Amino acid sequence: MSTSTKHLPDDTMITQMAQIFQIMGDESRLKILRTLMGGPLTVNEIVASTGQSQANVSKHLSLLTRNGMLARRKQGTRVWYSIKDPMVIALCDAVCQNRSKATESHLKNPIEPFETKP
Repeated sequence: MSTSTKHLPDDTMITQMAQIFQIMGDESRLKILRTLMGGPLTVNEIVASTGQSQANVSKHLSLLTRNGMLARRKQGTRVWYSIKDPMVIALCDAVCQNRSKATESHLKNPIEPFETKP
């Protein structure tokens, strides 16, 4: 199978990809993103949905917003957050589909446990 070099990322892109994966590689942030996939929510609604502390949610919302993944809209005394970058949903969907296929494949063809001999 040949690979076309026009689709290979350069070093700058690799750095950007690593930053995205690092940001999205946190379980708390993934739970926040999952919650926001249902539509815009306030901090209090995100806290209630994720079970995380308000301080923790606020810290993660700030990071996700600074990195362009979320949009922030102030309305009166409330702040609403929503997913700004559709890449977030596409990446989550791609990983979930891959994991679902891997799970199905494993159920059809379970991997034998590794055995060691003394």
